[in-house]
Amino acid sequence: MYGSENYGYNSSELTKWAPKSSGSLLGAALFFVSFVLIGTMIVLNLVIGVIMNSMDESNTEMKIKQELIRRKINPDPLRDGIQDLHSQVGKIAGELEVIKKLLEEKKSD
Repeated sequence: MYGSENYGYNSSELTKWAPKSSGSLLGAALFFVSFVLIGTMIVLNLVIGVIMNSMDESNTEMKIKQELIRRKINPDPLRDGIQDLHSQVGKIAGELEVIKKLLEEKKSD
């Protein structure tokens, strides 16, 4: 807009700056449409990400509540102990994988 002769500059400013009007309708339209489309995609992805994250958290909470209700209704200490042990071993295995990757990176450096 700085170079536009039709955008509210008076004649003394125009002679001082000597702007050249180089507006491009096609360029402006392409920029605006691409900006809006890319901005919309980014915002839409963020909104969908927040929704999916909250749904995942609520599903996890529901599973925990259902497991607690099941354990209150039908307690089985042996099965529950094995299930808890299995989940702990799974967590440890995940941590060992991270440590293994860190060691491999250090060895390659």
